Amino acid sequence: MPTVIAIVGRSDSGKTTLITRLLPELKRRGLRVGVAKHCPHGFDLDRPGKDSWNFTEAGADGIFLISPEQIGLIRRVDRSVPLHLLLENYFSGLDLVILEGLGAEKGIKKVEMVRRGISEGLESAPEELVACVTDMELKVPCPVFRPDEIEAVASFLEDLTKRNHN
Repeated sequence: MPTVIAIVGRSDSGKTTLITRLLPELKRRGLRVGVAKHCPHGFDLDRPGKDSWNFTEAGADGIFLISPEQIGLIRRVDRSVPLHLLLENYFSGLDLVILEGLGAEKGIKKVEMVRRGISEGLESAPEELVACVTDMELKVPCPVFRPDEIEAVASFLEDLTKRNHN
């Protein structure tokens, strides 16, 4: 099972920017990294006219898209699937999975983004918070990084991943 870390924070706090800056650094270090993004308002991978869209429109409940270098799954569900089942089934074999959002998910280690003018303070439960990325002075009982300290955040995540796999 991969190490799972959620990057959480208010909208526009910089979660996506942090993740997209971390990915190349984590890959450079040899980690196999997946990302799962919480989309509370839904999403649509199909585009009208594409074969997968035609299959969905015709009533398919599940579709695999398969190429020599990628797979994709589109599956209709009638209720939310537990996160641990998704990770076990689709991200086994990876070292680290970064979740964007999912701050309400219990039992997940969290790195919280706290940004001046966007958030007033921490929202994560203290027992789940492993680090904070902020442009403000914060007194918290965990490591604190500035948003531009990508190598330091990557080292922190790499260390967490190594400890989890030992």
